Amino acid sequence: MQGSFSKLYMGGSSTALIERNIFLGFNDIEVNYGSNVSMRNNVFFDQLGVFAIQSHNADILAEYNSFLSTDRIALKLLENGRMTAMNNFWNTTNTNIIDSMILTEMMI
Repeated sequence: MQGSFSKLYMGGSSTALIERNIFLGFNDIEVNYGSNVSMRNNVFFDQLGVFAIQSHNADILAEYNSFLSTDRIALKLLENGRMTAMNNFWNTTNTNIIDSMILTEMMI
């Protein structure tokens, strides 16, 4: 997916698998209110929104994704959001940069 499409929004107890996509120059993916989403083997680059993926009162499994923009927030976790994010590629080995790409409600 390329270009400045609106937010990809999932909510209302939806279940989804988002797999094997390239998100280039996109806004953000927002998962809310009881949704359960698995995101695997995707590439995120040059997002236009504040973050690539956000969880707000939802469950997200994010694994084997590549977050290539080290100057942006990749994962944002808000109120009652739950996210498991393992085995992802961060385009750096610098743990300070990786930490800056992950934002939780406690940091806001």
